[in-house]
Amino acid sequence: MARTSALSFRPAIAVAIAIAAVSLMLLTSHQGTEAGGANSLTISPADKEISVGATASVELVSIPPAESLATWVIKVVFDPAVVSVDSCTPAALPPGSVFVSACEADDQEGGPDEETVVVLGGVLFTDTERGFDGETTLASITFSAVGAIGACSDLTINVASHLGPDPEGPETNPTTTNGEICVVSEAGSGPPADVKLASVSIACPASAVANVPFACDVDVTVHNNGPTTPVGVGGAVNIGFPNDCTVENYTLEGQGFGTLTLNVSVSQLVSKDFTITCTDSGLHQIVGCAIVQIRDEGVFDPIPYNQFGTGEAFTDIDDPDVLTAGRCSTVDPPEVCGDGIDNDADTLVDEEPDTDGDGVSDCDDEDDDGDGFTDAAEESMGTDPLAACPAVSLHPAWPPDFNNSQVVDIVDVLALKPVYGGPASGNERFDLSPGGANINIVDVLRMKPVFNESCT
Repeated sequence: MARTSALSFRPAIAVAIAIAAVSLMLLTSHQGTEAGGANSLTISPADKEISVGATASVELVSIPPAESLATWVIKVVFDPAVVSVDSCTPAALPPGSVFVSACEADDQEGGPDEETVVVLGGVLFTDTERGFDGETTLASITFSAVGAIGACSDLTINVASHLGPDPEGPETNPTTTNGEICVVSEAGSGPPADVKLASVSIACPASAVANVPFACDVDVTVHNNGPTTPVGVGGAVNIGFPNDCTVENYTLEGQGFGTLTLNVSVSQLVSKDFTITCTDSGLHQIVGCAIVQIRDEGVFDPIPYNQFGTGEAFTDIDDPDVLTAGRCSTVDPPEVCGDGIDNDADTLVDEEPDTDGDGVSDCDDEDDDGDGFTDAAEESMGTDPLAACPAVSLHPAWPPDFNNSQVVDIVDVLALKPVYGGPASGNERFDLSPGGANINIVDVLRMKPVFNESCT
């Protein structure tokens, strides 16, 4: 949700002022008697739980005296370390009224531990005999959980009812009320169980022969730290290996190990065998990896980051040069680019995604798809920086392939003819060397190395 200062609300305030002025003219018989009445504002529900990674909504419900609420300002103060505002929607008022409202976040209201949602509104009933009857929902605010499980934030709400045409003037009937929103595992708060992958080890022969299969054993220890016991878990084991190797019955998901029943403080060992054949000489790095996850419905893991692990071994095939393993994948949690955290517990930070498989993470690779054109250049040309070849005829991916045919040929060269010598601005798709003022010989020469070449 966009952050904005209170100045963003001036147009809404102006309209609300106008409505209030007309309201006062039509409701003069109530102005003297209702100004001293008390507004009742509540948060519904007063205590709210929000699931990790989910959203939860609360409503601001007002019970004002009949016809007394012409314009209003409501401020909802919360702790941004616990929740953030996902959306704020002013509720529609009953038929027979003219209504204006605004609902936005304002992080300039409080200090570093406070943020505020401001709800503004004004109303005019076209039938002067009508007014607010009973409860009136003024806004619905949806929060997202950003804090740790068990963290709570007070929802401090202030409302001011303005009966005069000046909402910057003295407040009438100010009301302050409090609610609370807490982060839990899921709505209803299921029982916790800290299930972890205690260790991963892999044993491969110290040496092997090219083109002759050999076996590697991956041993995994899973553990339940509790407090819930017992708890059912499942998972998978897999290996990563150099490009010259193949693995019998290999899948990216690895070998599953069914459902285990883990009692608290008791470890269980899982062993899986992999048959590998490598064609090249070298010291082959083989990596074992595994993941464990809770299977019991309603049970949550308060520490989900210790469920994945890796181990490594080396097998020498007639040469001391190291051949590094490729990615070991099970249901490996993805590495989040640029957050500086080892999200998948493989001892590497920000190592993926690596779209072109060149060993350089997209976080650091200036040419993610490895097609010879930088990501910045492809952004300028409007081609896909994450694809080196068109998937379909409407998919611009390879910059010199103007007709997306997967081949750079005379058709592509002729496509440059109508724009050759013209300005690069407006012809960015043909500007293969962005930065120049015109489409020129430099752009043509970018096609020469790949002329009559195809992509896959």
